[in-house]
Amino acid sequence: SDLDIICSFDDPSEFQQKLEGLFSNQKNFSCYQTNQEEVIGRFDFCDFVCEIYGHRMPSYQQNAYLHMLKENEILKAYGEGFRKRILELKTGGYKTEPAFARALDLKGDPYKALLDYKVDPHFKL
Repeated sequence: SDLDIICSFDDPSEFQQKLEGLFSNQKNFSCYQTNQEEVIGRFDFCDFVCEIYGHRMPSYQQNAYLHMLKENEILKAYGEGFRKRILELKTGGYKTEPAFARALDLKGDPYKALLDYKVDPHFKL
Protein backbone atom coordinates (compact mmCIF):
# COMPACT_ATOMS: atom_id res chain seq x y z
CA SER A 1 0.00 0.00 0.00
CA ASP A 2 1.04 3.61 0.15
CA LEU A 3 1.28 6.28 2.79
CA ASP A 4 -0.36 9.61 2.01
CA ILE A 5 0.50 12.73 3.99
CA ILE A 6 -1.71 15.77 3.49
CA CYS A 7 -0.22 19.22 4.07
CA SER A 8 -1.09 22.83 3.45
CA PHE A 9 1.25 25.70 2.59
CA ASP A 10 1.35 29.41 1.86
CA ASP A 11 4.13 29.32 -0.76
CA PRO A 12 4.35 26.38 -3.20
CA SER A 13 8.00 27.00 -4.11
CA GLU A 14 9.02 27.12 -0.46
CA PHE A 15 7.08 23.91 0.24
CA GLN A 16 8.71 22.16 -2.72
CA GLN A 17 12.17 23.26 -1.55
CA LYS A 18 11.41 21.94 1.93
CA LEU A 19 10.35 18.54 0.54
CA GLU A 20 13.46 18.37 -1.64
CA GLY A 21 15.69 19.25 1.31
CA LEU A 22 14.12 16.63 3.56
CA PHE A 23 13.49 13.71 1.20
CA SER A 24 15.58 14.01 -1.98
CA ASN A 25 17.92 11.30 -0.68
CA GLN A 26 15.07 8.75 -0.54
CA LYS A 27 14.68 6.03 -3.18
CA ASN A 28 12.67 7.03 -6.29
CA PHE A 29 12.21 10.59 -5.04
CA SER A 30 10.28 13.00 -7.23
CA CYS A 31 8.72 16.35 -6.44
CA TYR A 32 6.77 18.71 -8.66
CA GLN A 33 4.21 21.46 -8.70
CA THR A 34 1.06 20.62 -10.62
CA ASN A 35 0.04 24.30 -10.53
CA GLN A 36 0.32 27.19 -8.07
CA GLU A 37 -2.13 25.42 -5.76
CA GLU A 38 -0.49 22.02 -5.19
CA VAL A 39 2.86 20.28 -4.83
CA ILE A 40 3.37 16.52 -4.78
CA GLY A 41 6.41 14.69 -3.43
CA ARG A 42 6.84 10.91 -3.80
CA PHE A 43 9.45 8.44 -2.64
CA ASP A 44 9.88 4.87 -1.44
CA PHE A 45 10.57 4.23 2.21
CA CYS A 46 10.84 0.68 3.58
CA ASP A 47 7.89 -1.13 1.98
CA PHE A 48 5.79 1.99 1.40
CA VAL A 49 5.35 4.43 -1.41
CA CYS A 50 5.09 7.75 0.41
CA GLU A 51 3.21 10.63 -1.16
CA ILE A 52 3.26 14.06 0.41
CA TYR A 53 0.54 16.21 -1.04
CA GLY A 54 0.60 19.92 -0.31
CA HIS A 55 -2.09 22.44 -1.21
CA ARG A 56 -2.90 26.05 -0.38
CA MET A 57 -6.25 24.90 1.04
CA PRO A 58 -6.27 23.81 4.71
CA SER A 59 -5.81 20.03 5.02
CA TYR A 60 -9.23 19.42 6.56
CA GLN A 61 -10.90 20.92 3.44
CA GLN A 62 -8.91 18.92 0.89
CA ASN A 63 -10.52 16.07 -1.05
CA ALA A 64 -7.88 13.59 0.12
CA TYR A 65 -8.99 14.18 3.72
CA LEU A 66 -12.68 14.15 2.80
CA HIS A 67 -12.17 10.83 0.96
CA MET A 68 -10.56 9.35 4.07
CA LEU A 69 -13.57 10.39 6.18
CA LYS A 70 -16.02 8.96 3.64
CA GLU A 71 -14.07 5.69 3.36
CA ASN A 72 -14.08 5.34 7.15
CA GLU A 73 -17.85 5.95 7.25
CA ILE A 74 -18.43 3.27 4.59
CA LEU A 75 -16.11 0.73 6.23
CA LYS A 76 -17.86 1.19 9.58
CA ALA A 77 -21.29 0.84 7.97
CA TYR A 78 -20.53 -2.19 5.76
CA GLY A 79 -18.24 -4.20 8.01
CA GLU A 80 -15.44 -6.71 7.73
CA GLY A 81 -16.59 -8.41 4.52
CA PHE A 82 -16.56 -5.10 2.70
CA ARG A 83 -13.15 -4.21 4.12
CA LYS A 84 -11.76 -7.51 2.85
CA ARG A 85 -13.21 -6.82 -0.60
CA ILE A 86 -11.44 -3.45 -0.68
CA LEU A 87 -8.17 -5.12 0.32
CA GLU A 88 -8.61 -7.70 -2.47
CA LEU A 89 -9.15 -4.96 -5.04
CA LYS A 90 -6.15 -3.00 -3.76
CA THR A 91 -3.99 -6.15 -3.89
CA GLY A 92 -5.23 -6.56 -7.45
CA GLY A 93 -3.85 -3.15 -8.39
CA TYR A 94 -6.67 -0.73 -7.69
CA LYS A 95 -5.95 2.56 -5.91
CA THR A 96 -8.16 3.19 -2.88
CA GLU A 97 -10.92 5.39 -4.34
CA PRO A 98 -11.31 3.28 -7.51
CA ALA A 99 -11.47 0.15 -5.31
CA PHE A 100 -14.32 1.65 -3.28
CA ALA A 101 -16.08 2.76 -6.46
CA ARG A 102 -15.80 -0.72 -7.96
CA ALA A 103 -17.02 -2.44 -4.77
CA LEU A 104 -19.95 -0.02 -4.56
CA ASP A 105 -20.65 -0.17 -8.32
CA LEU A 106 -20.30 3.61 -8.63
CA LYS A 107 -20.24 5.10 -12.12
CA GLY A 108 -18.16 7.94 -13.49
CA ASP A 109 -15.19 9.56 -11.79
CA PRO A 110 -14.51 7.40 -8.71
CA TYR A 111 -13.08 10.32 -6.73
CA LYS A 112 -16.17 12.48 -7.19
CA ALA A 113 -18.61 9.56 -6.94
CA LEU A 114 -17.13 8.51 -3.61
CA LEU A 115 -17.55 11.99 -2.12
CA ASP A 116 -21.17 12.04 -3.29
CA TYR A 117 -21.95 8.53 -2.02
CA LYS A 118 -24.58 8.09 0.68
CA VAL A 119 -24.37 4.98 2.88
CA ASP A 120 -27.20 2.60 2.02
CA PRO A 121 -28.54 0.64 5.01
CA HIS A 122 -29.72 -2.09 2.56
CA PHE A 123 -26.34 -2.50 0.80
CA LYS A 124 -25.24 -6.11 0.28
CA LEU A 125 -21.82 -7.14 -1.00
